[in-house]
Amino acid sequence: MQALTDEETLIVAIATSTCFLYRLASRTSTARVSHEDLVAYVDHLIRIYSIKPDAKYESENARDMRGAVEFCIEQLREVAADQATKLACILKPT
Repeated sequence: MQALTDEETLIVAIATSTCFLYRLASRTSTARVSHEDLVAYVDHLIRIYSIKPDAKYESENARDMRGAVEFCIEQLREVAADQATKLACILKPT
């Protein structure tokens, strides 16, 4: 199993938080996440997953990179379907 670097771990943590906050922002006026920030972090998540799909990633919401991607898909499904679809495509076997 590959390990994430400290920088990659931080990026994945921020990406999953951004997915969560984007969903939250769609329901409240207090949370603010720009679509551009969301797209950037989804792209970072895709890049890291494509390099280290089996890497361990421990958080409240995921145990590995696949779990982090699945968490973001679930968060974005109703509020940013295009980004959820981008993420879902990387999980499909080729």
